[in-house]
Amino acid sequence: MDRLADRLDQAADTLTMVDRRMPGRAVTTEAFGAFGAAGSGGGLPGRLGRALHKHWAAVLDARASEAGDAAARLAALAQSVRTTVRHYDETDELVRRRLTRET
Repeated sequence: MDRLADRLDQAADTLTMVDRRMPGRAVTTEAFGAFGAAGSGGGLPGRLGRALHKHWAAVLDARASEAGDAAARLAALAQSVRTTVRHYDETDELVRRRLTRET
């Protein structure tokens, strides 16, 4: 069970890294063919490029948030596994002591 908890922690660490690195995937509006500030021209291609950039930024933000949330859930699950194992071990020890006293 300790290996399971360790693997859950490793997965959480990986997702935390994804959460932190996701903003680095952001690009400028020029990458989408939108040159200049909003409203400064560029016609339909400029508006489309700005809309695509806005969507790309929202997607990156959402995926980073999802990775962070999943990392937190996995870390909590790993801790729960460790706590459960500890409780089982404590119960086993208590039963062992009781049985030893009764014999």
